[in-house]
Amino acid sequence: MLAITFFFTNCLALSMHGSLILSVTNPQEGEEVKTSEHENTFFRDIVGYSIGALAIHRLGLFLALSAVFWSAVCIVISGPFWTRGWPEW
Repeated sequence: MLAITFFFTNCLALSMHGSLILSVTNPQEGEEVKTSEHENTFFRDIVGYSIGALAIHRLGLFLALSAVFWSAVCIVISGPFWTRGWPEW
């Protein structure tokens, strides 16, 4: 369950980041292209905190590695306790 939570949290965080980058760099007709400070201001206003440009990528890496690690741990832990095939579970 922990691994699935990290996978979905990773997807949510990086999709929010990607959608914000796309909306900033692809303005409507007549609007200026916004800078990275607009991204920080948006999250400070909406969420109350902005993690920053470099830290969002570090957070994504941490969440992805955590998901992989906990998936491996759960697979190893479940191995000795269940010796038959998964359809009999």
